[in-house]
Amino acid sequence: LGKISGLLGIEKEAPIADYRHYVFPLMEGLVSEAQYWQHITHVFGVSVLGNPFAEAFKPVFNEPIVTLIGALRAKGHRVVCASNTIQSHWNVLEEMGALALFDKAYASHEMGLSKPSSQFYTSILASEGVVAEQAFFIDDRMDNIESSRSLGIASFLYADLPSGKKDERLYKIFRAYLSHP
Repeated sequence: LGKISGLLGIEKEAPIADYRHYVFPLMEGLVSEAQYWQHITHVFGVSVLGNPFAEAFKPVFNEPIVTLIGALRAKGHRVVCASNTIQSHWNVLEEMGALALFDKAYASHEMGLSKPSSQFYTSILASEGVVAEQAFFIDDRMDNIESSRSLGIASFLYADLPSGKKDERLYKIFRAYLSHP
């Protein structure tokens, strides 16, 4: 949001406060990105060209996670992505090949549900044909971890480490899955 404020030439605190009212409707597909930018034009009096969400979104691969996903899949384990996201970010992730890392990818804006709602998780569990005790969830937000744990899903709070460092905790947690066919 700081990058977007800079692109639009407006002070960043006000748009960030405003965005908090729209983050879940955007992620759940209830408000389109075009509608949001119309709102920003109206409220802040700025002309929005293109889609700043797409222009400012520059994700990079987390190599330890990419390696773990590949190792789990190589052992025959199903790995899915469950993301709070918007269409333009989903498009960027697809173009960079991030979604192809997974057996299936679930996007909040397509589901009409988002984390930390328990329905988000139960919908995915039902689609996958598994119960909570058969799933493992990794996320970078504690509210999402607490919500998934409340359903009985084993969950791990993961935050990026400095570039190039491997988080050994991941491999300890998944050791049993990686050592068996």
